[in-house]
Amino acid sequence: MRKIFGKKSLLMVLLCLGMLLLFAAPALAVDELYTLELETEEDNVLKVGETGELTITYQGGDSVAENVYLTLTAEADNGYAAVQFYANKDANDEITECQISQGNNNVTVYIKASMQEIKDKVTITAEDGSGGIGRIVFDVERPYLADLDIVVDDEILVNDRAEVTINLLDQWRNAYIVPESVQEIIIGLDCLNIVDGTKGGAFFAHLFGGNQEANWKKFRYGQAAIKKVSIGEGESSVTIYFQPDPIWWESSDMNGELIFTYENGSTGQPAEKSSPITVKPAGSSYAYIWWYDSENDEEEWGYVPHQEVGKPLEVVVRLYDQYGNYQYSDGKTKVILTAEGIKGTGDLKFYSNSACIEESEDVILITPEGETHQHIYLKATKALEYEVTCNIEGSTWYDWGTVHFYPGPALSMKMATTDSDGYIKIWNGESLGKSNSSQWTVIKINAYDEYDNLTWFRDPGLTAQLTSTIGKFYDDDGDIITQFPIEKGEFGYRYAPVKFASMEAGEAEISAKVPGIDVEPVTIIVADALPAELKIRNVPNFAYPGEEVALAVQLLNDDGTTAWDKEVNILVTLDGKEIYQETVTIGEKGKFDYIHFKGERFCFTVPDDSSIDYTQGIQVKATFGTLERTEKILVADVTAKLYKGWNLFSTPYRLENARLDDVVADPDAIEIAYGYRDGEWYQLTGDDAMLIPLNAYYIKMKEDSWAKILGKRDVPSAPPVKELNTGWNLIGQAYDVVNGMEEMPIEEAFQNLIDFNFNLQEEILDIKFNILISPGINQQVPWVLTLNGFLGGSYDLPDLEYLTIRAFEGYWIHMTEEGYLTGFSWTPVQHLE
Repeated sequence: MRKIFGKKSLLMVLLCLGMLLLFAAPALAVDELYTLELETEEDNVLKVGETGELTITYQGGDSVAENVYLTLTAEADNGYAAVQFYANKDANDEITECQISQGNNNVTVYIKASMQEIKDKVTITAEDGSGGIGRIVFDVERPYLADLDIVVDDEILVNDRAEVTINLLDQWRNAYIVPESVQEIIIGLDCLNIVDGTKGGAFFAHLFGGNQEANWKKFRYGQAAIKKVSIGEGESSVTIYFQPDPIWWESSDMNGELIFTYENGSTGQPAEKSSPITVKPAGSSYAYIWWYDSENDEEEWGYVPHQEVGKPLEVVVRLYDQYGNYQYSDGKTKVILTAEGIKGTGDLKFYSNSACIEESEDVILITPEGETHQHIYLKATKALEYEVTCNIEGSTWYDWGTVHFYPGPALSMKMATTDSDGYIKIWNGESLGKSNSSQWTVIKINAYDEYDNLTWFRDPGLTAQLTSTIGKFYDDDGDIITQFPIEKGEFGYRYAPVKFASMEAGEAEISAKVPGIDVEPVTIIVADALPAELKIRNVPNFAYPGEEVALAVQLLNDDGTTAWDKEVNILVTLDGKEIYQETVTIGEKGKFDYIHFKGERFCFTVPDDSSIDYTQGIQVKATFGTLERTEKILVADVTAKLYKGWNLFSTPYRLENARLDDVVADPDAIEIAYGYRDGEWYQLTGDDAMLIPLNAYYIKMKEDSWAKILGKRDVPSAPPVKELNTGWNLIGQAYDVVNGMEEMPIEEAFQNLIDFNFNLQEEILDIKFNILISPGINQQVPWVLTLNGFLGGSYDLPDLEYLTIRAFEGYWIHMTEEGYLTGFSWTPVQHLE
């Protein structure tokens, strides 16, 4: 026994007993050492989001001898329990352990569960580290989408949008906040039974948008309609907008349902939520005019009704919303009516009864209360097309329609004329179709109704008998007539196709007789044609001294015809002195035909006298009674054209009047002018405005004009001479007046600048210039002549045979040495023939 139970054996036994006690102790501690109690809204169930109170109590005595530290853990059937521990009820201080303080036997902590599965069974363990353990098992129930709460007004106007708020509810009717694990909830949108059991509206993400005329079901106010809406993580509601479809031609309330579909979070099956809604017609927004067909009791729109003047036209003014739904009046709705003649001043008025006895105001009330329309009557006595408008008081929108009141039957007739104002000239006997239209007029016989509206003849077979104190009536063929048939007219006015003309002056009283109808006569004054205008024809712009000028004078009547056998006085003056006077008779004999006019010819000769000042030109004056006509003819030996823009101009000899303003026919057309001397430019103004022979000038014109060249006539003149300096000089041609040469070869124009061998003319001894330029100014032909390397002796100048210098133009010449340019003499008897 001792061996068996030796010291070594005893140790083994004690070790085994100790191990048994070690493994057996925890099982006893679970039930005895600590107890865990959980306090929640529902027994043994912790809802997600709820804060549960967990009390841990020590079972080994009334209190602990020293602080006991407990480790807290939570496990679930599927693994992670998603339960957190907190030191306070606010759940803002997460912990993983707690302690039972010395002298106490319990401690309280708080737990919350986060979203995982819908429902978990969770075990919480408290362990003190010395083998003391406590456990509690409970259910954690998490929320799911169980229902929808729809917030929307149960009534909406047809032209409005209703705000719809969709709230998510969990199984406890609390707000369901979309968790991270779900991410979003999709809600389907639909509507039923608003119009005849069909869909009747659309949902939108926003309240306002753009074009309302877009497709109602897919696109409203510039927005696309939506068929579903999502509520994202962390959200529990969403707001959208519902708009009904327009309810055409309905005036009653329409009931329907808004349908929302979703997936139930518990079953995973589709679920549906509906909300009733009533669509009501919009408020009284618009007033429309309808033409009323009393025979068929129908209202018509979109055409122009016709009514005879003096008779009422029944119309209906009806209230609508913007979609065409009838609107009921509140008995105070005011509609403003206006009427205006489209092509004249009318007199259309509104009446409240068909007898049109009492005129209505232009503002009517839609009465009684509850009515949608009002019958009124239109009446006019002036035959016109009228525009009738109506709009609700205070609204800028209006409806309009057109109505045509046509004339009544003919009760009287009046005679009138066309385009003559009761006044014509004596007929000259030519064809009425070819003669001046002022010599005849068209006679009209117009019919009028009882309101003096011009109307048409409704009865066929009438004949008008015509009479006049002077003159005769003609048809379109020019045959004389005394009567004409009056045709039955359609919609429009009829007049007699009759022309009246008279070869006798006086007062013509024209009358007509139509059976059964009084015709008011018309009076026409037939007057002699009176001379009204003098014209002098064939007037030239210029004449030169010694030239015979042939003109013609014409006298026109006030009807545009030529006045014959009239005496016209002609007076021609020059320098304030009479050079021609005659009284000519415009008559059939010896009449002068000139292209498009008829008149009398006369001639005179321009004097060539050194004592005459030709500056102001010739004045030709024609006089007949109080009628006068004056024409001016400029005098010049020769003329040169000045073009709009820049011109290079020169004069070849001394002028009678050398100032630039006297030389240019229209001095107002001169914009600016420059000369060039001694290497410098100067402007032609003041004393520098005199044109010097053989000098050239740059003249800029505002428009085309003429330069009148008139040589000095007082005494014979010596040839002009221009001194040429070394270098550049601006010169003009020396014009050979005697021989009438407007252009000369270079060797003749500048012969004093070229030294020839008089024994042998072809041999050139010296040339004083080396460059000669004709600038391309306006119409002047441009060219350049260069003469370089001349050493004397025989010198070939081939270009001199082809280049010429022209009168009145200007040239640049570059002198190699000083020289002189000489011109030709002028005497009073020399001029260009």
